[in-house]
Amino acid sequence: MATKVGAKIVHPNSDLSIKEKKELVQNIKTKDEHQSDALATSVFAYDKIKNKLSRIDSFLEEHRKEKLRSKIIELVILEEISIRNAIDIIEKPEKEEVKIIKKVIEEKELTKNDFVDLYNKLKSSQREVLFLRKQNNNLKRVLKNKDNNHQNLLKKFQTINFDQEAERLISHKEKRILSFDRQLKTKDEELHSIKENARKMSLLLANINNYYILKKLKNLGSLEFTQKNSFLDIGKSDMLLVENPGVFSGKVVDALKEKITVILCRNQVSSKIKKELPFSFIHCKDLDVFEIEDFAFVEKEALDRKTKNINLLNTIINQYRSKN
Repeated sequence: MATKVGAKIVHPNSDLSIKEKKELVQNIKTKDEHQSDALATSVFAYDKIKNKLSRIDSFLEEHRKEKLRSKIIELVILEEISIRNAIDIIEKPEKEEVKIIKKVIEEKELTKNDFVDLYNKLKSSQREVLFLRKQNNNLKRVLKNKDNNHQNLLKKFQTINFDQEAERLISHKEKRILSFDRQLKTKDEELHSIKENARKMSLLLANINNYYILKKLKNLGSLEFTQKNSFLDIGKSDMLLVENPGVFSGKVVDALKEKITVILCRNQVSSKIKKELPFSFIHCKDLDVFEIEDFAFVEKEALDRKTKNINLLNTIINQYRSKN
């Protein structure tokens, strides 16, 4: 029913007790027990989202966008998109990344949650770029002021005899200028890195159907799997990028073997591990893998071609072994 009408399912961890139901309805008269249960369920669901609704109302009132309330609530509550990004989707539908996210939400193709997560990260990166640019400009202004002050001091001291105190002050100013210069270079490098990641993310979103989405794990151990799977939600037919598959837990392997068939690795996997684990391991050599946070992306065509070559080689080896 929820799927047909596009509703979000809200439910308690266990059935509500009679006492809890009575506390929820608070002496509101109903015709029968069935109506009372329905009312208690509705109040419970509202309590779960009322704080988020309050934040939406406050934000819209502050930015004078109350007319978008119903559409914003639908995107934020049902699709779990941030308030700012929901406004972007409504007010700036012509933007390329907005078109992609809107298509994913409306047509429910591929992994919607991954796309939404990527879109939120992209917007966050863009805001960080703006913040760093402002900070960068502020540092340049400070550095320019310091340099002007330094030049003025030099002109003043050229007309008088230098003493130890004057030399100490000049040295201190020079050190501060050098320190600001190093900070400025560091911020410039950070800004360049963020802009490059944002550019790559935009390209990926624009051509997402040409890429496989990989979920990243450091290893196949219990601790790593438990921590990451709580939000990666590894499911059937997913692909993994594992840094060190040589570290593994039997329980984790059992949990994954019915879901995962292909694991990409940065390093070569030993023959012993290949025989022991029920997965197809593919080395990332010659593959252009782009990583961000807990996800990675690889071109479908390149990976399919490499997988085909590996399968062909395995077939030849098996045929040779069977003959001998």
